[in-house]
Amino acid sequence: MPGQPALTLNTGRLSQSRPRRVDVVLNCGVGAQAGKREALEAAWPGLTGLRWVHSASAGLEHLLFPALVQAGAVQLTNAKGVYSHSLAEYAVFCMKYFALDLPRVLRAKGAGMWDPFTVEELRGKTLGVVGYGDIGRACAKLAKAQGMRVLALRRSPEKSRNGPLLDEAVGPEALCELAARSDYLLCATPHTPATDKIVSGEVIAAMPAHAVFVNVGRGKCVDEASLIAALRAGLIKGAALD
Repeated sequence: MPGQPALTLNTGRLSQSRPRRVDVVLNCGVGAQAGKREALEAAWPGLTGLRWVHSASAGLEHLLFPALVQAGAVQLTNAKGVYSHSLAEYAVFCMKYFALDLPRVLRAKGAGMWDPFTVEELRGKTLGVVGYGDIGRACAKLAKAQGMRVLALRRSPEKSRNGPLLDEAVGPEALCELAARSDYLLCATPHTPATDKIVSGEVIAAMPAHAVFVNVGRGKCVDEASLIAALRAGLIKGAALD
């Protein structure tokens, strides 16, 4: 909106230069520098002409409050896809970390010891993707390039029929089955009431003993107590958390 007044929400407070009327709010920053829900909510009663709120990050749960959600006249947008490729590369790195047994390599390096051993390949392994949105698709694309078989959980699996990246798509009712068939189980979901602890203790228990769990979604989507218990008991090979 060229020429329209705007406020920037950063470091937890609204910028000091406040025009008489605000059409747009930009919520930006990362981590401790990110704009906070509290700051926007406190300013909300005075933003009577507001038309658009944009978040410079992909997630929105840190920003939402009832008045914003219910404001039908205010457009709410986010930076969907901005981190997808970076997270996909991270997910592949995590899988290679376990396939190559990188800790063993580093121990041998630290000891100055030549210690050859047989490593695994990702080629031919199965990646199960929980949450086939923009990040999930980016992960699937790189996994296919590694020669992996890719399964995905979708609310509407029929939308992925004949898709170039997936070998198979299943519905939510088949999550435990998906986990049981996966060498690497990847969670890439936002946190919503529907995805709260979607990777439950039952799902973790269904994973094979050689399987690795990778989370590039929100931590609240995982039953962390069950994951910790499974790792301590050696019920799964490992976990990589973003």
